[in-house]
Amino acid sequence: MINLPTKINNRDDLDCRLGIKSSLSDIASVVALSYALYCANNKSSEIIYAEEIESNDKTKLILKEEYMRYIIDNYNVDEDTLNKNPLLTSQLEALQVGLGLIFHLAKLSYVDYPTTDTKERTGGERYRKIMKFALNMKYLDLYLTAWSPELLRDELKHWLQNSPTSTSLSNGIKEILTCFSEATQFKIRNQGQEIIFQQFGIYDSFSTGNVVAKDDQEDVGPFRIFKSFVRENLHPFIALSGNEFINKDSDNLPNYKKMVDTTLNLYPKKTVLYVEVPTDSTKNVIEKESRQIIYYGAPGTGKSHKIKEILGEYEGCPEEKKVPKENIFRTTFHPDSDYSTFVGAYKPTMKKQYRYEGKVKASYYVDDDLANAKKGDPVVEKAIEYNFVPQAFLNAYIQAYKMNETDKTDKNVYLIIEEINRGNCAQIFGDLFQLLDRDESGKSEYTIKADADLRSYLEDQLGADNPGIKGGELCLPSNLYIYATMNTSDQSLFPIDSAFKRRWDWEYEPIKYKNTDWKIDICGLKYSWIDFQKEVNKRILKDTGSEDKMLGDYFVNPPAKVISYNLFRNKILFYLWNDVCKDGDADIFPPTEDFSFSRLYAEDSKLLIISMMDKLGLKPDDGDDEYEESMFDSDDTNTASIKYSINGGEAVQKTYLATELFKVYTSLYPDLSVNDIISNWRNLQGKKPKHLIEDEDGYFTYLEKSKGDRTKNEKRFEPREYKGEKVYLWKGWGDGPNDNISPFMELVNNSDWGIKIERI
Repeated sequence: MINLPTKINNRDDLDCRLGIKSSLSDIASVVALSYALYCANNKSSEIIYAEEIESNDKTKLILKEEYMRYIIDNYNVDEDTLNKNPLLTSQLEALQVGLGLIFHLAKLSYVDYPTTDTKERTGGERYRKIMKFALNMKYLDLYLTAWSPELLRDELKHWLQNSPTSTSLSNGIKEILTCFSEATQFKIRNQGQEIIFQQFGIYDSFSTGNVVAKDDQEDVGPFRIFKSFVRENLHPFIALSGNEFINKDSDNLPNYKKMVDTTLNLYPKKTVLYVEVPTDSTKNVIEKESRQIIYYGAPGTGKSHKIKEILGEYEGCPEEKKVPKENIFRTTFHPDSDYSTFVGAYKPTMKKQYRYEGKVKASYYVDDDLANAKKGDPVVEKAIEYNFVPQAFLNAYIQAYKMNETDKTDKNVYLIIEEINRGNCAQIFGDLFQLLDRDESGKSEYTIKADADLRSYLEDQLGADNPGIKGGELCLPSNLYIYATMNTSDQSLFPIDSAFKRRWDWEYEPIKYKNTDWKIDICGLKYSWIDFQKEVNKRILKDTGSEDKMLGDYFVNPPAKVISYNLFRNKILFYLWNDVCKDGDADIFPPTEDFSFSRLYAEDSKLLIISMMDKLGLKPDDGDDEYEESMFDSDDTNTASIKYSINGGEAVQKTYLATELFKVYTSLYPDLSVNDIISNWRNLQGKKPKHLIEDEDGYFTYLEKSKGDRTKNEKRFEPREYKGEKVYLWKGWGDGPNDNISPFMELVNNSDWGIKIERI
């Protein structure tokens, strides 16, 4: 009979314990003693390693006698040192995080299960624990047993005494522990917000400088213990200086970083930003259902798009997943927004009176049914009346309570607030902000009194006995969801106070660099949007130190995934110039002294933008030689009438401008080699035109790659001898819109070459 596996075990989520304040120091000694106990117990899967004793009216721990003898005999460590090890003196929570959550070596719990994990939190009491070893302990053992027993004993003695050496064996242990820790999630607080990250984020941040972890509160959980790990010099790539992480092995880190990234992609782990951690450790960590979320991030990161996905407002969404339009209410905050424009107020309303076959209807709204009115009947009069006019919040509020009275399965109603930080939230919400405190069911924990006008209107709409206004009290129903967006780059006129902030869940929308098939079309050249986005964002971050002004994935929404020249110039470059480079150049635009935004609208603007792309290190898609040929190709006859002068010399045709320039340049700089000259020319103009000057290898490479008649392609160059080497100078300048000579002249004239080109 063949026994087959029956199922995949459904395992409980790890209790991440992101909020504990327990510390774990002397990490080297903890790891060493854990391994020593693993060996002392014949490498069994679990061990009860300590005994309880009474000391000064408190329960303490000491190693069991048989394990104490084994470790002393094998590693020559004194008893007092062993009994001071954090495995015996630290709280269970700290050991769970250090050995379990960070290094994944073992799982610890009390022997007298199910005693709560927080039992040791106060009073200095310590109780017996059972240690259950994980596979990582097996991996560590496989590494250590490859060394000679003598070397291993000597090194583990140092680790047990918390003084690891820098031997190959010891460095190997440090690297293994670091590899074990890469999957760990850490939490810090920054500007009142919780940020969850992995070590990979630290490595990634080293590209723009040191990483500073400044917390509003003291370090907690895995991050607190991780900092101890780094501070104790156990991490091979990261050092700690004050509160600043520093890269201490820049040579090897890039390769290691790639391997970490691959590993994390192979074993994905969901990061839950907002969780409730039950006090009973036997319960799972559960995700809190958010009824009030502010999606925040840089412009264009897809905050509004994410809300549309939740509402089913995207192309191809199945009908059953779409939220009915009557259950969606939208508003946008701005500096003039107030309570009345958000909730409602009495406002003047235009009314008309119409004549009906000699009769007059006393009061008549313009949107009333005019089916009985005769064509051409005159308006008798227009009148202004005051009525309560509801706005977005109140309309959503009423609809939510009405939906609760229906038999529909999907009763949820959504209030969407765009640009929430552009209005004075305290003024707009008023006392409504108290309603944002919700209980576990999703209803407001506290009610507020409605004013007389609001009460009267709601009683008319819902009925006096409806829970939404019963007793004149307002209370948010559980089926009313409020989602908002906030661009962190906007200079908000009114700060959002902490009392308001804490009543919302916050979800950061990072830049994902997902639109890999988008192109920027400049003069026929197709540049990758992703490459441009990444390079510009890198420079923005370096210049401003902030991600708020970086370009999000959906900063533009181009038709057919192609960002046209005008869209690129009028939206993207306008934003970069006006909002990013206003207080610092961010090293984005062409480095000419007289450059201004208006230059982007001059005759040579396309070429300036191409020059900017070259400055950013961006190249158009492969296969642009055909475009280049069309841009610079021309017959000699077409250019014969256009002439230029170099440093006041004789007039030359455009066709031979490069040849004449070469003569003048080499006379001014006779010591330069051919390679130096080619390099200088290309650096000056950002490699456009590509083939202004080529050596022999470059020339023949061009002929092989170029399309069309080889003879015609050969005629595009003027060959010359210089210092025993052949150079090939470009002749194919274009005409009209393809004329690339004007910006080239400007670049030469503004250089320090001592050369001036003039058109005659």
